[in-house]
Amino acid sequence: MQIQRTPHGFDWSCAKIECLASDEKKGWIYLGVTTPRDSIEIYKSAPTMLTPRITKSGKMRVYNAKDSTNKKEML
Repeated sequence: MQIQRTPHGFDWSCAKIECLASDEKKGWIYLGVTTPRDSIEIYKSAPTMLTPRITKSGKMRVYNAKDSTNKKEML
């Protein structure tokens, strides 16, 4: 799988990941993740630990990384 950098993120396999907005001083980032099957926007502040997983077909799953034993899907 080839990663191709874009002006605001990167293309990886069937997914396009972009930084839509951020504030380094306040410590937050707003990400956009787009695949052929789905599209989500993620607001992430510093203490939050989200783990997005993208399948080859473009299906997305987002987990709370702090709750790795439970693996509860958020979407």
